[in-house]
This record gives sequence, C-alpha cells and structure tokens, in this order.
Amino acid sequence: MPLFPESAHLAVASLNQTVGDWSGNTRRIREVIEEARGRGARLLLLPEMCIPGYSLGDRLPRRGTLRRSWDCLVQLAPSCAGMVVCMGLPVSHRGVIYNAMAVVADGRVAALTAKENLATGDVEYENRWYQPWARGRVEDFTAPDGQVLPIGNLIFEARGLGRFALEICEDGWKGLRPGSIYALAGAEILLNPSASWFVIGKHAVRRRMVEQISLEDHVVYLYSSLLGCDATRLIFDGSVFVAADGEVLEEGRRFLFREDWELVDRVVDVARLRQSRREEGSWRQQVREVELGHHGPPPTALRLDGDFATGRPAPAPRPY
Repeated sequence: MPLFPESAHLAVASLNQTVGDWSGNTRRIREVIEEARGRGARLLLLPEMCIPGYSLGDRLPRRGTLRRSWDCLVQLAPSCAGMVVCMGLPVSHRGVIYNAMAVVADGRVAALTAKENLATGDVEYENRWYQPWARGRVEDFTAPDGQVLPIGNLIFEARGLGRFALEICEDGWKGLRPGSIYALAGAEILLNPSASWFVIGKHAVRRRMVEQISLEDHVVYLYSSLLGCDATRLIFDGSVFVAADGEVLEEGRRFLFREDWELVDRVVDVARLRQSRREEGSWRQQVREVELGHHGPPPTALRLDGDFATGRPAPAPRPY
C-alpha cells in the first residue's frame, strides 16, 4: 500500500467526559475507539483534554493529575491496534505544563503535539495554567513512565493515510495558523481537537471556519469538541465535522447529554485535494516560501509504524 493513498477512512468523535472521572472517561474513549474500528476507520480524532476532562482548574498542576492522565493514555494505547488515534491530555515538560495531543499509532504512543495559541479572555484562563508551545520546536519529552517521545511541530506520515498534522482548538482561530504551515509543508489532513463551549451563534461560526480552512488549505479538516459540562459554568455542545475543500461532508449531532459519545466517519477522496493543489499557482509559490524558512523552521516529519489503508474507494463527488 502506498504512503499516499487515493482515499482514507477517517473518523471524528465527541465525548461526554467529566473532570476527574478517570475510569469513566477511559471507558468512553475505549468504547468509541472500538466503534470507529468496527466501522473501518483508520484515523480517529478525539477532543482536546478528553482524558482528564476540561477544565481542570487548580487540579491541573497536581502531580497526580498529570500522572493519572498519562497512565490512562498508556492503558488505552493497546486499544488502538491497527489505527491511529489522537487524544488530549496535559503534560509537564521542562517544568511547565502544556496542553497536548498524543498520537497513538498501532497500539503505541508515538509522539505529542502541543498547543501554540492559548485561549485567554472572557471565560478562558489557559495562560494561568499552560505554557504556549513555541513554533518550530521539536524536542524529546520524557513521560512519567520513562518513555522518551518527540513533542512539538510535527507532520505525521502514515502508510495508507498520507501526511496529517494537528492544530489544537484556539490554533485554528488565529490568522497565522499552525495548520496552514503544516498544509504547505505537505499535510493533506488537518485535525482540530477542541474543548469549545456553547455560546448562541458560535456553532455557525465554527462551521464557516471549518469550511473556509478546508478550502484555503486544500485539506480534509477534522474538527472535534467535547460534550457535556466541566467543573465550572461552561457547557460543551459537542461539535463534530469532517470537511474537505470547502464542503462539510459529515456533521455530528450536538447536546447529547444523555449519551456517552457521538461519532461520524467518512472515506475521503484525498487524491482530489492533491489535484487542487497542483492546479493552483499561488499554492506552489507559498510552498516554496515555507521550504525557504520564511515562516520559521519547517515542521519535522515523523513516519509512523503500521499500515492504515482503508481498502474502500472514496464516494463519487457530488455533481455541480
């Protein structure tokens, strides 16, 4: 199976998590992984901070929170055999805490990415707890159990999926987005794990954002947000999207407070996006600017072990 397939089977889930419910949160993650596997998905995106819940407040810097989050991740890793699963947790690196996403490939924790733009203002207080990740950095992270893994600005290469990368929640709302740099560096699938709370009218804004990013970057854009309530006054409505080249292909239900999760999946025509990029002259120009380092050091590519081919053709495009 080639590294860059014609199509890829992708899934996105929202989870009804509770802050500090370690066993319940882990169970719900394991169940949605099994459901995605049963549908044939080979890449699954889960929300920001889905392992411990969001927001943790004063619990976040406690050693027990960081250790238990990592222990839950390690327990879940074998459930990801034959798949790539991305799930969120806090990590302590060089004495400060980062809002991170773990990439688990074929049953093994392979790497982490960390949030660059922290949500601060109104009901957002991430600068109080987290350190923003500096663009262009890739370092070795020593986990609580002694594993040493790469963390930072990474593009992942997976046989049967091609290249994908993550931008975390607030990263997707900024003008100079990490995802645009990843796309110009070759990522064809962008993942946005979020913990985005409910405000009247916000869902329509999210939808427009997902459509626009997928169109401008010629990518498949996966968006997942938490569902349920945190430990303060925020309510998460659980938005889930799969979009490609300006069109929302799949959209999940929201406000499912009596259910554990919502999952959507789709076989996506990735080859069509490559064609769009080849046909756009300004795209080639911008790619060259990234290669020359005009936007900082280019992202580092990391090859993941395993074969994640779907074996199913992408559906025919809709007629215009």
